[in-house]
Amino acid sequence: TNFDKKTGIIQFYDGGYGVVYSVVGSASRLLFEKDRNLIIDAVSSFYTKLPFNVEMITLTTKEAQKVYAQAYHLKERYDKLLAFGGDNELLELLEEEYDILKNHVGKNYTSIHQYVILRADNAAQLKTQLPLFDRAMLSSPLVFKSVERLDSEDVNKLLSTTYKEYRVL
Repeated sequence: TNFDKKTGIIQFYDGGYGVVYSVVGSASRLLFEKDRNLIIDAVSSFYTKLPFNVEMITLTTKEAQKVYAQAYHLKERYDKLLAFGGDNELLELLEEEYDILKNHVGKNYTSIHQYVILRADNAAQLKTQLPLFDRAMLSSPLVFKSVERLDSEDVNKLLSTTYKEYRVL
């Protein structure tokens, strides 16, 4: 598999091309019936907006909980406190929080993560359909709460842990 770091496009062994998105959906077992029906209608509408000649592959994985954002904000608080000559006890408390977040929560707790691979038979087809797909995903807030295209490092990590025979050429 080849990966173009500039465009984020993957070339698969069989000659197909694709991109990978991390997605967060809106569905839950705890929804009220009215909300559930709205989401079902939105999903149906989303699929009718999808471009032709592309395949949408959904991957669901169980991975270590991602703590990047929490760690970043914790470090910001620590730096601000330090800049104002922070109290040593508060600094130690933040250090302890950071350690727990990175070395315990980020390693021992798992959560469900979902990804979408948009795949086409050739690069031209994919490049033509990407803007349509992006528009459909971003205009469907009931279907996707968030959509983020993965970079090469994240794609390699995801595919190498999901597919035993995956490797970058």
